[in-house]
Amino acid sequence: MNIGRVLLSLPLRKQTVLGTLVMATVLYIVYQFTFVSELTESSKSQKHYVGEQHKHHRQQAASRRQSHTQEINQKEQPRDVRPRKADETINGKVQVVAEEREKQNSNVKGDINGEWEKKNPQHEIQNVKDTFEKQKSTVTFRCEKSGKLIAVEKLNDNYCDCPEDGSDEPRTNACANGNFVCLKRVKSFPEAIPSGWVNDGVCDCCDGSDEWKMKTNEGSLPLNLQRRIGRYLSPCPDQCPDAT
Repeated sequence: MNIGRVLLSLPLRKQTVLGTLVMATVLYIVYQFTFVSELTESSKSQKHYVGEQHKHHRQQAASRRQSHTQEINQKEQPRDVRPRKADETINGKVQVVAEEREKQNSNVKGDINGEWEKKNPQHEIQNVKDTFEKQKSTVTFRCEKSGKLIAVEKLNDNYCDCPEDGSDEPRTNACANGNFVCLKRVKSFPEAIPSGWVNDGVCDCCDGSDEWKMKTNEGSLPLNLQRRIGRYLSPCPDQCPDAT
C-alpha cells in the first residue's frame, strides 16, 4: 500500500494530526538514540576514570611501601643488626649466626681476661686449689737421721721414704724401724710404739689407734678378763676419753 497516497486521501485535519504524530515519533527515536549514545560514552569515560584512579592508588601504595622499606633498611637496629631482605635472609642466615657466635665468644674471652675472673666463684675455688697444690709441692719434710728431703704429701702414705728412722710414717707401720705415734696420749699409756706393734692384735694406745685394721684374734679373751688384766685385744675400746 502506498502510504503517501493514503495520507493524501485523508482530510486535511487528519493529515495534520498524523504528521504531528509521525514527527513526534521520529524525534523520540532520535532522542533515544542520542541518549543511549551519550550514556555509553559516559559509562566508558567513568570506567576509564575508575581504572586510572585504581592504578594511581596502586602506584601510591607501592611507592609508600618502597620508601618505608628503604627507611627501615637505613635505620640502625639494636646491636647494629639491620633487617635482611628475603634473599639476604635465606642466603646470609648462616653468616649472621656465625657472626653472633663469634661476637659472643669474643665477649666470653674478654670476660675471662677481665672482670669475669674476679666475679666467678668457681674460678676463685679453682685458683685456691691451684695455689694450694703449688704450695704443697714446695713444702718438704726432712728425715730425722739422714736429713733427706721429701714432699710433705708423702707423709703417712704407707711407704717408707725414710728407712733409717721411719720418721715419715708415724701413723702407719710401713717402716720396720719407725715409731707409731698414738692419736691420743695419756700418762699411763705410751705416746709412741714401735711400728712392728701396729695391727698386731694388742691394744697399745689408749684410744686403740694402733689397731686401725681391728683384727680379731681367734683365742681372744672375754672383755671383763681383759679389763682385769689391764691389756685389751683388738678391736680396742677407747680408754682415754679425756686425753688431749
